[in-house]
Amino acid sequence: MSSIAQSICQPVPHRQSVWTIPKRLRIFFRFDRGLLGGLARAAWETIVEVFRFVLGRNDVLPGAIAGVQTFGDLIHFHPHVHVIATDGAYTPNGGFMYLGPMDTNRLLSVWQRKVFELLLAEEKIEQELVDQMRGWPHSGFSVDHSVYLPAGDASGLQRLAEYMVCCPFSLARIVRVTKSGSVVYRAQKGDCRRFPTPAIRDLAGGASHNFQVFDAIDFLAELTQHIPDKGEHLVRYFGWYSYRRRGIRAKEASSDAVKIDRRLVDEARSAAKGQSSGKASSWAGRTGARLIGGCYPLGPRHVVFFSALHRKNIFFEQCGAGTSPSWTTVTGCQIVISQFNLRLKHGIVGGKNEMLIIL
Repeated sequence: MSSIAQSICQPVPHRQSVWTIPKRLRIFFRFDRGLLGGLARAAWETIVEVFRFVLGRNDVLPGAIAGVQTFGDLIHFHPHVHVIATDGAYTPNGGFMYLGPMDTNRLLSVWQRKVFELLLAEEKIEQELVDQMRGWPHSGFSVDHSVYLPAGDASGLQRLAEYMVCCPFSLARIVRVTKSGSVVYRAQKGDCRRFPTPAIRDLAGGASHNFQVFDAIDFLAELTQHIPDKGEHLVRYFGWYSYRRRGIRAKEASSDAVKIDRRLVDEARSAAKGQSSGKASSWAGRTGARLIGGCYPLGPRHVVFFSALHRKNIFFEQCGAGTSPSWTTVTGCQIVISQFNLRLKHGIVGGKNEMLIIL
């Protein structure tokens, strides 16, 4: 999570927000975890719609990182979304527009609509239930965006990012295991609270307590319901912080565009097939020379991928326009000739116009 604070988040103000849904709808997410990704996207779509409305422009794009959590204070199932979002949005030319006072009612209204649209599209609920819940004095939806982080607060971003992916339970909060096998698990805060909390004053909440007593099987059941499915993403990147946008910016920032000569790749593959049929000398003599002659005149912006023959020492010239040729002996390796510095798992040979070796 250190990359979120150090390289992903831009030096602009951010806000953390927490997006929750009513208990009436949580059961659908418990038995269909595929909906959790849609819940994170619903929060993101709400941010985009409201931010564009506040800023008065439809071409701006915020940046957001959403973390899905499924647990409450006493490890009960409570799906909600934590979002770290820019306190403003980026224009198409890369400028940043700071967000003014937030319309909380609009934020909550759009969030409610997006969740209903998600569940209706997945045929989990019907319009009758939507109409009924819209008539509730307290819908059960909530959005808390009170946490503000000024520009450059990397330590604050780091803490929030770590909290987004925290473990559903803590061993330190297991008070004790009784002789009968029951588990006494306490809440994060020491003060006694009502579980569940009443939605309005007219309704009675649960008994005030700061712990829960579970049977052994019930405790295991509460824990295992928070295990994500195989391949399930709990952290998602949207807008200005999405993988695609970051890739576009990285490409534009680099003055050396990488180009792969597929013709030379095909020749290398054909040469490797020739080696397997006993034509090593012809490859080393003719095809190897063509590879060297083909890559050097193209200059430092050309990248060539090929494989050296097994147990054969082949000499390849570094690409470097206007530089003296240097030679490297490589045995049984894949070679990448490039001008810019790539961080690889294995060794890097050379300087500015280096020859990179992937063993």
